[in-house]
Amino acid sequence: MVLAFSISYQVLIEQLLGVVVAKDETRSDWIKRPLSVKQIHYAAADVRYLLQVRQILSNQIEQKGMLNWLLAESRQQLVMAHRLEQESQWEFYYMGVSNAWRLNTAGLQALQQLCVWREQKARQRNKPRSWIVKDNDLINLCAVVSTPIKAGEFTLEDVSNAEGVDSRFLSRNASDLYQLLSDPSNRREVDPSRLNKPLSGPLRKKLKLSKQVTNMKAEELGMSQELLGRKKFLVELLRSYERDGELQWSGDFAGWRRELLEVELTAIITKAD
Repeated sequence: MVLAFSISYQVLIEQLLGVVVAKDETRSDWIKRPLSVKQIHYAAADVRYLLQVRQILSNQIEQKGMLNWLLAESRQQLVMAHRLEQESQWEFYYMGVSNAWRLNTAGLQALQQLCVWREQKARQRNKPRSWIVKDNDLINLCAVVSTPIKAGEFTLEDVSNAEGVDSRFLSRNASDLYQLLSDPSNRREVDPSRLNKPLSGPLRKKLKLSKQVTNMKAEELGMSQELLGRKKFLVELLRSYERDGELQWSGDFAGWRRELLEVELTAIITKAD
């Protein structure tokens, strides 16, 4: 049985052990004390089966000879988690925002500032970034304050009434955002060449072929296709070749993934159009 790449605890327990874990207390009030008996049972069920599941999955991994891959993947995840905790990385988050490539330089500088601001707010409030403000709202706000007419001269009113931006978000934060974006000392250099622009026609064809190769390899190995070669990984590999003239087998595509896919993907990506 091949488990899905993204799977809930409830589904995992049902598939491996045949046990249905009730989730009816998920949205109950967990701040109120004392906890109810149902809540206590619910919390206990969230850990009750972990040792059994660990044993089953460990046996499967060892039988397939994939233990070293798991250990390498775990180490890589720890490295990435540590890197993301460094504030110096936050200023690069704008590069991963969809449609950032549509903005001009002033818009990208604004987006870079807003992404750092959002990260700070998300951590202060212990909320997901999208709960603070969605990417599309940031893009629309940056488009407003970076137009040739408004660039460097936009007002608090422009920010407060930015079209296409959640009005509730603006009503709470417009003043702070205006102060942030209107201060020249907050602006940093940006690199448009690192943005996720749409792939060209030839690269889209190579992406399709690359996905076919990774999907077939994943099926042979009995693992999730997304685990072996997510679209995001493949796109980054294609872009590295387009940008640098060579494949950059780094990050998630280093190690065991490279060992499995390098020969076939290199042939596809480096082939002349």
